[in-house]
Amino acid sequence: MSTNKESPRWFFYPVWMILSFLCIPSALFLDIIVRSIITQVVGDLIYVNGTRHFTEDYLFTYTFIPMVGLLTGVLQYAVLRRYLPHIGWWVLATTGGWLLGMLLFLITGGNRSLNLGLMFLVMGLAIGIAQWLLLRRRLSQLGWWIAANVVGWGLLALITVDSAPPVTPNVAATCTSAPSRSTLIATPSSTETGKPASSSKKMLLLYDDDGSRDGMAALLYLLSFPDISIQAITISYGEAHPELYVQHMGCVLDTLGISDIPLGAGQDMPLAGGIPFPDWLRQLSDNFWDYPLPNADKTYPFQNAPELMVSIINQAPEPVTIFLSGPFTNLAQALQLDPAIKGNISAVYFMGGAVYVPGNITGLIRDSNNRVADWNMIADPQAAKEVFESGLELYMVPLDATNKVLLSQEDILPWRQGDDKANLVVDLYDIMFNTWGLKTAEIFDLTAAVLMVQSELCNFQPLHLDVITDEGPTLGQTVVVPNIEPNIHACLEPNADQVKQNLNEIFSP
Repeated sequence: MSTNKESPRWFFYPVWMILSFLCIPSALFLDIIVRSIITQVVGDLIYVNGTRHFTEDYLFTYTFIPMVGLLTGVLQYAVLRRYLPHIGWWVLATTGGWLLGMLLFLITGGNRSLNLGLMFLVMGLAIGIAQWLLLRRRLSQLGWWIAANVVGWGLLALITVDSAPPVTPNVAATCTSAPSRSTLIATPSSTETGKPASSSKKMLLLYDDDGSRDGMAALLYLLSFPDISIQAITISYGEAHPELYVQHMGCVLDTLGISDIPLGAGQDMPLAGGIPFPDWLRQLSDNFWDYPLPNADKTYPFQNAPELMVSIINQAPEPVTIFLSGPFTNLAQALQLDPAIKGNISAVYFMGGAVYVPGNITGLIRDSNNRVADWNMIADPQAAKEVFESGLELYMVPLDATNKVLLSQEDILPWRQGDDKANLVVDLYDIMFNTWGLKTAEIFDLTAAVLMVQSELCNFQPLHLDVITDEGPTLGQTVVVPNIEPNIHACLEPNADQVKQNLNEIFSP
């Protein structure tokens, strides 16, 4: 067997370091190309065990790590073979070490409990052991090799981790900014500035509606964005009787050719106390505001809403954003079922509450003595209180904001030139204008939806708000508590003209 006793020269070591450094960004570049090709073949979404995932995001762990191992082995072999003949097994040992490290990473919790830096430490340990087994009979005093790999790959991860896609969908509970979402979704970056910072990820959205006309309009608006993937639609206690209205929701989706969004219905009562919406308004929701739906006799399957929320959130490959258009009943119950879901919720956007303006209870019950609450709060104040105290990133669009965004029947007329979703929105609002003779009307949930997608249209203010749950004329009030750490980002002064312009851009051709 031929041998080569030539000792490595000085340039061997910097070359080794440079190649080791380049392996991760090079593998990342090649992996992006590979995943892009696979995505073109199988599509943007894939289903694994009945769960929908974004193809490129899901494949990352399973393609990037083997790519790094193979590329590392090849580059290091190209340098070593001059000094260690018959070292062809190096590529296999290195790749195998990385695959073993990935297996250990996944067994120990994988992309739910470890971060990318710790993952590379595990990989460094595995690759160090694999290479040590190959070298120990050729070189003496090689015990340091394993430790050097762990330290080297750990440092390398610190340098390159920001350039790699996130392996873990969880974000530390102490993070003050909402995790990454769609490029369409501007993420408030701190409670100090309230200014948005954009991100490059698609948005996984869980939509919770209470069966209002405006909530349906908000949903149709959000369905118009290809970068928003609605993972489930749940119906909450509120204007709707959930198990009845969920059939209307299924019918609307069916009419639009949408059949892959799971539906859920919650309980038809609050967690505790509260004032229910008037019976006449709930009857309108039951009748879908006298709008003639096709396939009205068809039955659509649905699940228990809080259980569906827990399942969707736990299985989501990225942190989920939640939009609430009504009372908080379903979300509060989901948090009771599994408090750990908070770790995979990026933010909760909701319409509700009144901060510095009067409430809207007397708009439906004229003789009410409650002048301070909003309907979404007073219908289930206990649920709202539990969510407010949950520690979730909450983005509130209260009456302070929605009072400033008014639409007339003339404003929505251009939407008639839009698609089926836009025309359904106009139909629903036309019924309201024609029935009640309104000149203008607030758009509550629709405003909140626009401000979720375009949060730069409002400077969200950090506040600490408590929800009053005691019976009396302040039930459901959202009270500002000064000198306490904020628990809410509240939009108080939206750019109303820009909100309406955005709606025109989305609903008009």
